[in-house]
Amino acid sequence: MEQPSILGHRGFRGRLENTLPAFRRALKYADGIEFDIRLTGDGKLVIHHDGSFYADGSRYRLRTLSLRELWKLHRSG
Repeated sequence: MEQPSILGHRGFRGRLENTLPAFRRALKYADGIEFDIRLTGDGKLVIHHDGSFYADGSRYRLRTLSLRELWKLHRSG
């Protein structure tokens, strides 16, 4: 019987999930990684679990933000 594969969901769980350091760490313990790719409003690919998120008390949809706007929101939070 074949053994199941172990995947690191969003890399390695914690503050830095969905980042290259989290993916590297997950690969030390797992067979692979799983992550979600989304499009921003200006057509850029980003790794983000959900299509929307909360910042500064408001909900934002990735598909309505440019990559520059997304960076500003994440840096301010």
